[in-house]
Amino acid sequence: TDGVHMNNLKTLLELSSIFIPQDALKKIFHEIDYNRSGKVSIGNLSKFSRIMESQKLSRREKIISIWKNCLVSWAFWSNLIWFGGSIFRAISPFSSYKDHFKQVGLICSFLGGAVLVLDACRDVSLHLTRVEELRSSIRAAALLTGETELGN
Repeated sequence: TDGVHMNNLKTLLELSSIFIPQDALKKIFHEIDYNRSGKVSIGNLSKFSRIMESQKLSRREKIISIWKNCLVSWAFWSNLIWFGGSIFRAISPFSSYKDHFKQVGLICSFLGGAVLVLDACRDVSLHLTRVEELRSSIRAAALLTGETELGN
């Protein structure tokens, strides 16, 4: 039976500029792989597509899904905190507690920026890992096709 393994699916998606975190890809792959063969066939993909089409989310369910994703996202929280800091700094000149508002604004901006930098570092490490995985896949493909000399 022909089919696509998860690593091949990941490579295919990335070549199509679709980047999905590894844990999400595993979850999707296992939902599509109904017979647990370790491969996704055209039949499995077609069946999954029909099921997904029949389970379209309502507007309310979509909004809940978006909020759930936001609440577990470091980038969301860092931007929210950063935005809050900007609001505090913007209203500080008009408040009788100018110094307090400015200090809260500066602290929020610092925390938001720090979390954003940490999130960016995590993203960079994920991309470097993906590059290494792609290099390994290319080496394996070259070995399978009989190529013994690979350029660096």
